[in-house]
Amino acid sequence: MPSAVNWTISRKPSPAQLVSKTIRKTLKNSDPRPKPAPSPIRITIPYQGPVTHQIACLIKNKANIDVTFFSSKSIKTHLQANGRGTISASPNPIGCIYQIPCNCGHQYIGETLRPLNTRLEEHRTSVRKLDQKSAISEHILKNINNNIMWEANKVLSTNNNWRQRKLQEAIDIRRHQPAINHYNDNEYK
Repeated sequence: MPSAVNWTISRKPSPAQLVSKTIRKTLKNSDPRPKPAPSPIRITIPYQGPVTHQIACLIKNKANIDVTFFSSKSIKTHLQANGRGTISASPNPIGCIYQIPCNCGHQYIGETLRPLNTRLEEHRTSVRKLDQKSAISEHILKNINNNIMWEANKVLSTNNNWRQRKLQEAIDIRRHQPAINHYNDNEYK
C-alpha cells in the first residue's frame, strides 16, 4: 500500500504580504537601545569633514571624552602653520595678533581684542614712563640706545575668539621666538 505523502504547495508571498510582514517584524523588534551614559568630560572641536568623526571616535573610545563639533572657516584659521596669517584690511583691526619690531632686530608679539592703535598707545606710554609694565619697556630699559619701530608694526592674524587668539599668539611666539617677549617669560609658561 502506498504511503501517504503530505504534499504542501509553497507559494511566494505577495508584495503586500511581504511589506506587512516586514513592518510587523520591525515594530516587534523596535525596543529602543539605551543611550550610553554621558562622559564626565566634553570638548568641542572644529568640524573638518569625515576625519573629524574619526578623531571623535578615537577620543571617545580611548579617553572616554564626549566630543561635539562647531563649524569654522578652516583649520588654517586656527593654526596657520604656513606663517601667513589672516591679515585684516583695516589699519586698526579689532581682535588681532600683532608684531612690533625694534631697530636691534628683535621683535615683540602680542594679542589684543581692543583696537590695535589703543594697544600700541599703551605700549608707547609704558616705554615713555619706563615703568616695566610691558616686555617692550623692559627691553628699552636694558637696551637704552634701541628704538621701537612703532610704524613698522605688523598684524599677523585677526580673530575675535579669545581662546583661539591666545592659542594663535602662543603658536606665533613659539614659531618666531621673539626675544623681547622672553623678558617677561612668566606670562607664557
